[in-house]
Amino acid sequence: MTTLLIAALAGGVALYVWSAVCWMVLPHHLKDFDTLGDSEDGVASALAGVAPGWYVMPHFKNFEQGIKDPALDERNKAGPNGSIIVTPPGPCMRPVVFLRSFLMNLVQAYGAAALIILTGAYVESLLEKVLLLTSVSVLIQSMPSLMNWNWGQFPLRSQASVIFDNTVGMAILAVVLHFVM
Repeated sequence: MTTLLIAALAGGVALYVWSAVCWMVLPHHLKDFDTLGDSEDGVASALAGVAPGWYVMPHFKNFEQGIKDPALDERNKAGPNGSIIVTPPGPCMRPVVFLRSFLMNLVQAYGAAALIILTGAYVESLLEKVLLLTSVSVLIQSMPSLMNWNWGQFPLRSQASVIFDNTVGMAILAVVLHFVM
């Protein structure tokens, strides 16, 4: 159990550092978000008083027949259509965001270390560990990003960047766990 906890801590730190590098140093996330340009002030005024949450427009609840309403189809065709995430006022990177990120990284590293322990007789070499964790990453961690692309209409390029980050992170985690365990 001690080995598992030490591995989870070391792996969690490695994932946290990798995540920081991805988002703050590497350029591939610079185009994930775009500006509204001159429209930003007007949109901000229109959203004043809206509670934090995820909103879509048009929303079927605003139409008498809901999702089957022909007026919804017409509104979708006319546009603009959008997905809006309203966050609470304050800095975008509050300390709690970094703390939650680190805790999620610890959980990921714990799960990966447990997986390596459980498959120990079959997964011994560094390459096997890298292949195991990157395969699990592609299989499991990519699904939320692909669902965001498909259902939430998030740009595919930004979701592909997240999948890339997660897969490389799992390869790094495999290396760390190989040497710690």
